[in-house]
Amino acid sequence: MRRPDPRPAPAPGARLRDEVAEGLRFVWRDRLLRGLTLTAAISNLCGTIGTSMLLVLLAGDLGLSPFLCGLVFTAEAVGGFLGSLLTTRISARLGEGRAMCASVVVSGALWLLALPFFQADGRYALACVLQGLGWTAFMTFKINSVALRQRLTPAPLLGRVTATFRFLVWGCMPLGALAGGLLGQYAGVRTALWTGALGELAAVVPLLLVLRGTRAARENRAARP
Repeated sequence: MRRPDPRPAPAPGARLRDEVAEGLRFVWRDRLLRGLTLTAAISNLCGTIGTSMLLVLLAGDLGLSPFLCGLVFTAEAVGGFLGSLLTTRISARLGEGRAMCASVVVSGALWLLALPFFQADGRYALACVLQGLGWTAFMTFKINSVALRQRLTPAPLLGRVTATFRFLVWGCMPLGALAGGLLGQYAGVRTALWTGALGELAAVVPLLLVLRGTRAARENRAARP
């Protein structure tokens, strides 16, 4: 940070409940913020369904060593770092909206492709590579969604909007872990993983609908005499 942000002055007579409600209203009434929030929430929900069961598959069903189990998470970390370096170039080439949609779709497709290769043999190496590439692709959405949210939000509301976004998006993660555990228990570990990966792919729908609606509205305004 080159300079510290000034501490916002509290509004006289403001109550915490009112400020929380104001953040919720602002997020829900803004089309783009609503689309970003829903896409991120679905992604976190479904991603945690799969994540909660991945180690159960690797260490339990496949009997892999702790070292081999850790490789997939190392691949994800390396992939995420590489994705952060590529985000600016991808966004400049595709445009911010298209880049975010492509990010969610490509990452979901790569994670789906990785699932059959989680086996206790040489195929596991390919699964790790695909899992890491999925995170390389997904970082474009993660970084751009935060940047766009900050640009759309007035400075006095930024804290409340960020808190609302995190509460809704991160709040889905324990629900996803619970759902993953129930699916793994009663439908099978791989079924839970497939469900999570398919949900990750479908998470693009709210953002795609919002971006299309915004583009259509802009074209209609431009067509008016």
